[in-house]
Amino acid sequence: PYYSQALGWELHRLSDGGDAIELVEELNGVALGSFPEKFAIHEGELFFSANDNVYGKELWKYNLTHGAELVADIQAGTGSSMISDMASFNGSLILGAAFESNGGELVRYDGDTSTVSLLLDVVAGTSSSWPKDFCALGNLLYFVAYRSSSDYTPYLFTYSPGATEATMVDGVDSVDNVMSPKSLTALNGSVYFQSTIAASGYELFKHTPGVGTVLVKDIRTGFTSSQPQDLVAVGEDLFFRAQATPGSYLFSVCRYSPATDTLQVI
Repeated sequence: PYYSQALGWELHRLSDGGDAIELVEELNGVALGSFPEKFAIHEGELFFSANDNVYGKELWKYNLTHGAELVADIQAGTGSSMISDMASFNGSLILGAAFESNGGELVRYDGDTSTVSLLLDVVAGTSSSWPKDFCALGNLLYFVAYRSSSDYTPYLFTYSPGATEATMVDGVDSVDNVMSPKSLTALNGSVYFQSTIAASGYELFKHTPGVGTVLVKDIRTGFTSSQPQDLVAVGEDLFFRAQATPGSYLFSVCRYSPATDTLQVI
């Protein structure tokens, strides 16, 4: 998305030459714009949520042939499905969205039938788990969600195709569960993320299926947090921002190399 005073927040792209930002399509004629966000590539098309001021904030897609079009009005009418995240997984587009009377839960869009259905009701009933931070690793979809209507701490879950419920991921040494994870990123058979345990602040962790959860690096030792975020896997290494310098709250770009277990502040 890109903001201009004339259009508000609308769908833009970088020009082929890389030297200009171009409008792709104006979806909402109101000055504030359609606020496109939560982008995901699925079957060669760009899916996202946007508000066209008619259907509320709902599921859209864009391709070069047809342009932008509404995919599904998940909450019919002017109400919004409030999509929290989306990802392509196991042949379907998986969303966190308010669906009928189930609250914000795991929802599946099937492009073959153009239908939206409830995948998992993580918090049963009308309460919401609001799944987000989707990350696919093999046949597992990792995501962050609330586990009950009375616990407002987000936890790490996995979903596998055909399962009837989500599985909470155990924490370090199988104590409790992974709490307050952020910025999930897959690399070399593991999922890396920011989280915390009693002995450290918010630091870099990973979970490996069949192995468990470990603290990768306590970048700022003790209870002080480095808050690693915006994790991106490039080749065999992991890049992210963190408060890596003792005594400073400025963020630095960091590079972690799993092969040598080394951290470099760039």
